Amino acid sequence: MNCLVWNYRGAGNPRIVRELDGFVRRYNPKLVFLSETMISESRVKNLRWRLGLKGCLAIDSRGKRGGLALFWDENIQVNLLSINDCYIDVSICDCPNGAPWRATFVYGEPRVEDRHKLWEIMQRLKTRSTDPWVVIGDFSEAMWQYEHFSESKRGKTNGGFSSAGARQAYYEIMWERDATLDERVQSAWSNGVTHGDLGVVYSALNGVLSALKSWSACHFGSVRKELERLRMQLASQQGAGMDSTDIRETIRTMNELLYREEMLWLQRSRVSWLKEGDRKSFSTKGWLGGLGKTRYGS
Repeated sequence: MNCLVWNYRGAGNPRIVRELDGFVRRYNPKLVFLSETMISESRVKNLRWRLGLKGCLAIDSRGKRGGLALFWDENIQVNLLSINDCYIDVSICDCPNGAPWRATFVYGEPRVEDRHKLWEIMQRLKTRSTDPWVVIGDFSEAMWQYEHFSESKRGKTNGGFSSAGARQAYYEIMWERDATLDERVQSAWSNGVTHGDLGVVYSALNGVLSALKSWSACHFGSVRKELERLRMQLASQQGAGMDSTDIRETIRTMNELLYREEMLWLQRSRVSWLKEGDRKSFSTKGWLGGLGKTRYGS
């Protein structure tokens, strides 16, 4: 079973319709959900013949805003449970003798002050069935605080589905400079319970990240502190006229740490870079071109 979900933004545009048709032909999804169709229910349903997906549920747009549509292959059974302007809730059976499961396709409120409404609806919907349930679509929501580009903090408006203000641990790109990383990941993964539902997998992934953090603290330590120590060591070696082999080894270690520091800085600045990129134009080539130039030579 595969599914295509798209914030469509205008099913009346011939170019976008051709693009959608190309995706469907290429990936052959059994379910296609479109949000922001911006056209009437009757016009949306006409897309069934273009896409070759005969099942269809649709909601009219409100003028040039909104509009939802769900298409499905005739070989699967889809039963409508409930529907409104922001979601389509259905029961699905994708094989003759299989158990049904539930899917809710959503489009979140575009206005920040109204986004709590979707989560209130989800809280009500989740009590209506004990079938396996997947919720998919465009939530118009940030899962983590660092994804939210605003001066004000995001509140906990998602009804307990996740905590938007929670502190997020990061995978560090600089770990990939160590040849034993793959072995560390495999070891941490094998130590956890990895078979089960998504909650079990999520816990296992958190266990891997926690193990990598502990390994990083011992193996990498503080890059900046180690760089400062090596700068002092290099100055001492050069001042004492030590053997060039020792000096070259110190320089080699410093260059590796400088590269790790650059990767660390790139990762930390990613969100700020994207945020500022929307506000002003600047030369990406020039910004990236300045990286990697700080190196020590023998």
